[in-house]
Amino acid sequence: MRSAQKLHEATALARAYNLLGHISRLRGNSTEAIGYFEQALDLYKQAGHVRGEATTHNLIAYACLYTGQLRYGEQHGRLARDMFDKVGDVYNRAFADNNLGEILLKRGDLDGALTAYREALRALEHIGGSSYVLGALHNNLGATYIRRGDFAAAREHLRAAQDYFEQAQARDFLPEMHCHLAAAALLAGELSAAEEQSRQAVKLAREMEMRGEEG
Repeated sequence: MRSAQKLHEATALARAYNLLGHISRLRGNSTEAIGYFEQALDLYKQAGHVRGEATTHNLIAYACLYTGQLRYGEQHGRLARDMFDKVGDVYNRAFADNNLGEILLKRGDLDGALTAYREALRALEHIGGSSYVLGALHNNLGATYIRRGDFAAAREHLRAAQDYFEQAQARDFLPEMHCHLAAAALLAGELSAAEEQSRQAVKLAREMEMRGEEG
């Protein structure tokens, strides 16, 4: 950030703000993260950098999931999706659909959430998305089916998510995934399994200093 400021490189500075925001969100300070993202968004707008704007709208939408600003997040999510559509970015459009799905899930629109997640999954399967991203989508579909009370479908998607995360050797979604597995076990009346999954979620969140997930 300091280097970009000295060189008056607006897009590099915007990218730095986005990275600082991402770190703040992972540390559990999503309000601070949104502040960084909004500074990045202003810089991208000034530079006429459409892809950067779209990316930042998407980051704001995701951070709003943690602050409860769901209407504000939905606005940014839809802007991100529309802008990625305009530039023909199928890959990042899928990310926008994913974040929009999470917002709709939290707003109680389960059908809307499933539609958004499935659209993202279809797009990424078609273009050959990474194991990491496919795992995240299956993780979110699992969470949606838990809200519907369908623990069998939830477990199917969560097991797929676990397989993909193992392939990708990715850990940052594991606390959330184990929370969902705990919820599915609760739905099935399997209290010992639910406790085991919950303890694993806490352990992993502490190891990675993900305070929001630990909470």
